[in-house]
Amino acid sequence: QWTANLKKAAQQAKEFERKAGKSLKDTESNVTVHSKRSSAALGLFNSSLRQSQDTFKQWGQTAKRTSFIAGAGLAAGLAYATKEGIKHNAMMESNTIALKQFFGSTKRADKFLGDMFETAKRTPFQFEEIVSASRKFLAFGFTAKQTKESLDAVGNAVAALGGGADKIERITLALGQIKAKGRVQGQELLQLAEAGVPAYEILRRQLKLTREDVGRIGALGVPASKAIAALTRGMQENFGKAATAQSKSFSG
Repeated sequence: QWTANLKKAAQQAKEFERKAGKSLKDTESNVTVHSKRSSAALGLFNSSLRQSQDTFKQWGQTAKRTSFIAGAGLAAGLAYATKEGIKHNAMMESNTIALKQFFGSTKRADKFLGDMFETAKRTPFQFEEIVSASRKFLAFGFTAKQTKESLDAVGNAVAALGGGADKIERITLALGQIKAKGRVQGQELLQLAEAGVPAYEILRRQLKLTREDVGRIGALGVPASKAIAALTRGMQENFGKAATAQSKSFSG
């Protein structure tokens, strides 16, 4: 009986050892699986972390480039504004010196330039173009008042007819030649007509002339002051506020 019990105990111990071994293998297998899963998760986390770091690094580089470009653009803008400011001041000083000979003083020349600046604001033309035309009028003997009135009329005419500095110059020259000759003649009226200004019709209407009178305008001896005043009024009536309207448009 004792032998049988010993044998039975030995079998139970062997079975326990077998089960314990199997349990240990299962535990090791589970640990291995979880370990692999944890390693994979950790690898994925590390990969995401590296991608985030790369993204932040790229953002930083982009921000630096953007800041550099913005800074360079601002510097270029300031440099251009400074250059244009110096250029404008030099131009104003040059014009003041040139106009002083017509007005006798810097103060009066500066006031006239201020008036020309306001005229330029009401037209689609550049300030330099307006000042250039005004200096020609003054050189031909126009007074400051006549110059302003003539420029307003010429500005409206050119704005309505289409054209720029070249057409302003042509009309200014024709009016100046009338002033220089002291009376109106057909040659200057033809120049105005070629520029698009209906000069013959304007004089006929403003001075109550017949078509025959206009055809021999040079023989009538119409004084320059009277003819220029009539042409100025006629251009204003014909072309109204075209310059002001165009200066407020997108293209102006």
